Amino acid sequence: MAKHGQVARQPEEDEAQATLATESAFRETYERHYADVYRYVLRRLGTATADVPDVTAEVFLVAWRRRDDLPEPPGDLPWLYGVARRVLSRQRRSAQRRQRLTDALRVGISRSALNDVHDDQREEVHAALKRLRPKDRECLRLVLWEQLSYREAAQVLGCSENALAIRIHRAKRRMAGLLALDQPHSSNTWR
Repeated sequence: MAKHGQVARQPEEDEAQATLATESAFRETYERHYADVYRYVLRRLGTATADVPDVTAEVFLVAWRRRDDLPEPPGDLPWLYGVARRVLSRQRRSAQRRQRLTDALRVGISRSALNDVHDDQREEVHAALKRLRPKDRECLRLVLWEQLSYREAAQVLGCSENALAIRIHRAKRRMAGLLALDQPHSSNTWR
C-alpha cells in the first residue's frame, strides 16, 4: 500500500523491472563466458571450425530459453559447458543420421521400408498403415522409415525405450494382421 503522496507501483512495472534485470544478468553471463564456450566448442569440433559460431550461438539460445535454470556465478560456466556438450552430442547424432542417409542414397539403396515392397504391394502397405492407430503408425515410421534407434524414437514420442519396444511389437503384429500375413515374423515385406 502506498503512503500518502507516493504512487503505488503497478504489477506491470514490477514485471518490467524483473525482465530488465533478467536480461541484464543474462547479457553479463553472455559477455563473461562467450569466449570460454566458443573455445570449448572449438576444441571439440576440431577441423569443423565453420560450425563453431553456430554451435556457440545455439548454446546461448538454449541458455536464454532456460534462463530460470541458469545458476549464479561461479556455477554458470560449468552449466553452460553442460549445455554445449548436449548441443554437440545432438549435432553429432544428426550428422551421423545425415551421413547414413547420404551413403544409402549414394549407393542407390533406400532405407525406406516401402522401397523394399513391390509396386503392387505398396498401396496395400499404405492402406494398412492408415488403418493402424496413430501411435502405432508413428512408432513404425520412426523406427522403420526414419531409421531412429529405439532410444531416439522413444525420446521423440516422450515414452520409455521399453514402452516403445512394446508398442513396436504390437504395431508389427497389427500390421501383419492387416496385411493378412500368415507368419508376421518371417516376412520382410514391409520391414
